[in-house]
Amino acid sequence: MYKLFVLVCFVFIVSNGCKNKSAKVKKGPVNYIDVTSYIKGQLAYLDTVPFAFLKTTLKDSVYGDSVFITKQQLNEIAGKFLIPELEKSKFEELYNETSFMDASINTITLTYQPEDAALPVQRVDVYANPENGEIKKIYIIRNEVKGDSVIHQQLLWKHNKSCTLITTKRKGDAPEINISEKINWNDTEE
Repeated sequence: MYKLFVLVCFVFIVSNGCKNKSAKVKKGPVNYIDVTSYIKGQLAYLDTVPFAFLKTTLKDSVYGDSVFITKQQLNEIAGKFLIPELEKSKFEELYNETSFMDASINTITLTYQPEDAALPVQRVDVYANPENGEIKKIYIIRNEVKGDSVIHQQLLWKHNKSCTLITTKRKGDAPEINISEKINWNDTEE
């Protein structure tokens, strides 16, 4: 009888502890992550540390080049994602938040998607440590149309470590071009 009780308790704990919980947050009083301030804060932090910035470029999955870039060049790359729609007051007004707790990787994912499909930023994912609330990564998807060209960009910013920008360009009927640029300053997990 005791063994059965222990087994039932164990199954209950495991089944409740391993569930991934997802919740949709409705409009109303909100407290969204300030994505623009976070990226600006990371850029300000990088101005205070003596890191070298190694940019590795792949074009259509073929190794292209590695070159050291300046902080100013990194600021220009990140600047493409510092748009008015991501400023905190506009962000809370234009985007809906969904949260997801992934117990298998011990991460809370906050996903922000716009109500208006015409906005340039179509998705923002913020990955945070549930124990201390520290942001681990931010992932942003941005689309832009210029004439007959469509530019699709994905930015993955790893907190205090690196960022990766993947750009897909499509012009008319021409084949799409994929360019991946990883800028590493303190990422030793490679």
